[in-house]
Order: sequence, then structure tokens, then C-alpha cells
Amino acid sequence: MGYRSEVILLVAVQKPEQADELMAVYALDPSVQKHDLVKYWTRHDYGADGIVFAYHNDHTKWYPEYEDVQGMERLLSLAKDFYDERGSDVGMLDEDGQQPIINMFPYAAQMIRIGEETQDIQIDVHSSDTDLEEMLWRRASVRRSIDLDL
Repeated sequence: MGYRSEVILLVAVQKPEQADELMAVYALDPSVQKHDLVKYWTRHDYGADGIVFAYHNDHTKWYPEYEDVQGMERLLSLAKDFYDERGSDVGMLDEDGQQPIINMFPYAAQMIRIGEETQDIQIDVHSSDTDLEEMLWRRASVRRSIDLDL
């Protein structure tokens, strides 16, 4: 049967049109198409807090060299690519005459993997927006507990 993991992947953006564009480009990726990966993502709209794409599997073989795993993780790196390519822009002058920097494609991405071994926990987070990152932490985190049924 092999070693299994529980995995959660989350990607958050601020606006519906950003979410639409991100998923449309993701769907064009050859490995995404080959393994029909779009269907494993769910979309959750939290209004002004943003939109989150989520993937969860509680019993999977998750190895970085697997093509389907690379395809699933591609959405996280694609969000960063969009941010890097769009960069930031200088907005309107504020009260002090300063020009605030406006993030043109704010995002947050989170991967949590728990293996079968107690110490096998992997957490990777990257983001351009602390509010989106905090929203993801409120929605997914590692919790250890003991269940007792006597």
C-alpha cells in the first residue's frame, strides 16, 4: 500500500476576476490537463476577505517527483508567478504626499502535509498579502489530539 499523507493546498486571491484568470491559466498547464487536476480544486468565496481555492486529500501518496503532485502544486507557484509578473504599481498620493505601492495581484498560498510518522509534518507558506495569509491560517492548521474511546 505504501506511505500515505494527508495534504491540504490553499491559494487565496482578493477578487473573483483574479480567481477566474488564475484557474483558467492553471487549466492550460499540460500536466494539469494530463491528470485532469482542475476537478480536485474547490472554490470558496469569502466576500471582501477573498476567494480561496482548496485541495484536500486525507490518504494520498504525495511525492514531489510525481507528475500529478507537481501539477497540483502548480497552482501555488502560478499565483506567485502572477504576482511577480504584475509586480506592483504606484497608486494615488496619500495625505502625506507619498505614493503607496499597490499590489496588482495579491495572493497567499499554503501547503500542509502530514505523513504517517508523528514527526513528518511539512508546512510551506508564501504570500504577498498578510491579510490573505492570515485568512488561510484561520481556515487550515495542524492540530494534534488524542481520541479515547473506552
